[in-house]
Amino acid sequence: EVERVSKGGNFVSNYTEALLLDPFWSMNISGVPGVDDLGLWNSTFLVISDKVLSILREHNVTHAEADWVDISLDAYFNSGRKYFWMSPNMQTYFLKMGERNKLKN
Repeated sequence: EVERVSKGGNFVSNYTEALLLDPFWSMNISGVPGVDDLGLWNSTFLVISDKVLSILREHNVTHAEADWVDISLDAYFNSGRKYFWMSPNMQTYFLKMGERNKLKN
């Protein structure tokens, strides 16, 4: 489901016309990840098909990072592979933080 989104009064009153954003689109994702073209794993990570990735690239969405998932989604997102787009130092940091959080719980 795609809905048209517009600027709210709070945004308009706080920013000059020069800074106003063009209208943009918002999507409510209801698909099953790994089955449908768009789906959210654990209500957090967007999982898209090759078809959707091609459409994004064709429309100049070049800053959307993508990784090939060749294992189960649970295994992928519970591993460090989900941080593929980060520098090695940042990956290490997030993995350590995840381990600390597991120990606290």
